[in-house]
Amino acid sequence: MAGYSAKSLKGTSGVVLDILRLLCSLLVLVVHSRAIWFPEHQGDLLTTHLSHGAVVIFFVLSGYVIAHTTSSGHRSARDYVIARLTRLCSVYFPAIAVTIVCALAAYIINPSVYAGYNRGDNIVRYLISLAYCNEIWFLSAAPLINQPLWSLGYEFWYYALFGVFFYRFEGWKGLLLPLAVALFVGPKILLMMMIWVMGWAAYHIRKPVLNAALSWIVVSLLLILSLVLMVELSGMPYPVLHPPLFWAAAFFTDWIVGFFVALAIWLFPTDVERPLQDTRLLRKMRSIANLTFPIYVLHYPLLILMKCILPAILSTAMLSALDGLLTLWICVCLGLLFDAYKSKWKDYFTRLVGRVTGFFLFQKLYYRK
Repeated sequence: MAGYSAKSLKGTSGVVLDILRLLCSLLVLVVHSRAIWFPEHQGDLLTTHLSHGAVVIFFVLSGYVIAHTTSSGHRSARDYVIARLTRLCSVYFPAIAVTIVCALAAYIINPSVYAGYNRGDNIVRYLISLAYCNEIWFLSAAPLINQPLWSLGYEFWYYALFGVFFYRFEGWKGLLLPLAVALFVGPKILLMMMIWVMGWAAYHIRKPVLNAALSWIVVSLLLILSLVLMVELSGMPYPVLHPPLFWAAAFFTDWIVGFFVALAIWLFPTDVERPLQDTRLLRKMRSIANLTFPIYVLHYPLLILMKCILPAILSTAMLSALDGLLTLWICVCLGLLFDAYKSKWKDYFTRLVGRVTGFFLFQKLYYRK
C-alpha cells in the first residue's frame, strides 16, 4: 500500500467529500425552504445554526481542496488565477443574473412577498456583490433576496489572499501585496479565513497511520460531534448577524465547529485506501456533486419566486416541500447549463490573464530601458 499517495483523493475519501458537500447544499436548501414558508420560525436556533454550520463545512472543504490542487497539480500562479476565476465566475455571475430576474418577477407577481426580501439600494448591492465586495470590512450588502451570496464575498477573498501569499515574491517585499489585500478586506474575512486555513492544514499536516475501518469510525464520530456542536453551541462572541461583524459575529463558535470538521477530514484514510476504478457510476456521482455550487447560490431567490407563484390550494407544509423540489430541479437544470459554458469562461479568463500578464511584462521591460 505504500505506493499510494497519502494525499490522493481518488479513493473512498474523495467520494465522501463529494457526498458531504452535496448534503450540505441540500441541507441549506431545506432549511431555507422552511424559513421562507414558515417565517414565524425563521429565527429558530436550530435552523439558523444548521444553515450557518453548513457554510462552515464548505469553508473547511474549500481550504482542503485548494491545498490538494495547489500541491498535487504543481500549478503556476497563472493557472491558479484562471482556475479560481473560472470556478467562481462561471456560476456566480449567471446566478446574480438569475437573482435579478427572480427579484423582478417576484415584485411583479406578488409585491407583498417581495417586500419582505427588499432592503433597498438594490443597484448598489448588486454592483458591490458583482465585485465580491459585499462583505469587506463591516459591510453586509448582498441582496436580501439571495442571502447565501454573503459567503461568496468571503470565499473569493480566501482565494485571493491565499494566492497572493502562496505565489508571493521572496523576501519582505513579497509580503506587501498580501498585507495590502488583508487591509482591504478587513477583519470579518480574516477571522473567518481561519476556518478555511484549518481545511488547508488538514491536508498538509502529517496524520497518524490507522487502518481504514478505525479511521472511518473516528471520522464518523468527529463529524457527528461537529453536528452536535453546530446545533448546541451558542454564537460566540455574538450571535450570527450581530453588527458590526454580521455573518462573522459567531467566529469563535465557527472556529470550534470548523476545527472538528477539519480534524475529521485530516483523519480520512487516504494513506491506506486504493484508488477507485473510474467507472460510469463514479463519474455520474462526481457530476451530481459538482451541482453543489449552483444549488447553493441559486436556491434562495428561486424558493422566493416559487412562493410568489404557487397557488395556496395546498397546506403550507406541502407547498414548502413542492417549492423545495421544484427549486432543486431548476437549480440542477441551470447548473448543467452553466457547466456547458464553463470552457468558454475558461477561455475568456485565459485571454484576460494573458493580456494582464503581458501588460505588466511590457511595463517591466519598458522601464528597464
